[in-house]
Amino acid sequence: MYGYNVNKAQALSTAKHHKILDILIQNNVMRPYEIISHLEMLIRTRKNIKSMFDAREKWEEDIDYVQH
Repeated sequence: MYGYNVNKAQALSTAKHHKILDILIQNNVMRPYEIISHLEMLIRTRKNIKSMFDAREKWEEDIDYVQH
C-alpha cells in the first residue's frame, strides 16, 4: 500500500509508518476509514498465521494511530 509495509526485513519504524499513513490521508489517496478497513481485513485474514503475529501488532498500532 504505497510504500507501507510491516515486513521485518525492511524494518520500517513506527514513525515511518505514520508518515506514510499521513501522506496517504493528506493527499486524498485514501481516507482514514479506507485505511482502517484495509488493515482490519489484513488482521482478519491472517489471524491464524503464527508468523504474522508481529505484523498484526503493527497493523493494530496503525489503526489506533489513524483513529486518533
